[in-house]
Amino acid sequence: MQKELIALISAAVVGGITMIWLRSTWVRWRTRRRFRRGIQGEQRALVQLEHLGFTILEDQASRQIEMEVDGVKLPVNVRVDYLVERRGRRGVVEVKTGKVATDPTSTATRRQLLEYSLAYDVDEVFLYDAEARRLQEIRFPWGENQGSKTGWGLGLALVAFGAGVSLAWWWLKA
Repeated sequence: MQKELIALISAAVVGGITMIWLRSTWVRWRTRRRFRRGIQGEQRALVQLEHLGFTILEDQASRQIEMEVDGVKLPVNVRVDYLVERRGRRGVVEVKTGKVATDPTSTATRRQLLEYSLAYDVDEVFLYDAEARRLQEIRFPWGENQGSKTGWGLGLALVAFGAGVSLAWWWLKA
């Protein structure tokens, strides 16, 4: 009875260690494969972008932006795959692979593209689906992608709102 119990415990331990090893091997293999697909996708995108007349200004273009958390200013790094220019217009290109990430309406991709449009102050934002070899121009509902033009629209809206509130306050006091 004691030998069978020791054999059972030993088998369970060996089986557990084997399962942990197999799982970690699987995760490493999947990560390497995903990384290779990403690199290959970026290389295909580079060729396609140049073919479409884009000049690559910077690859893996990194910018530091600032955000506030509870009144404390914090630096945050943002990195896009390509900073490009074509016909005098600057843009950013994000390269994606896979089923979900290549959908510009998926939450993570949409937020990433929105962040780029604000952080890089560009005229155009593009999403390149490396597997379908398709370049999509992305625009957000408030108009131009760049921060400076978006800032004008937002600034005018705030001025109009402030004027409306002031007028209403003056009218109520009169």
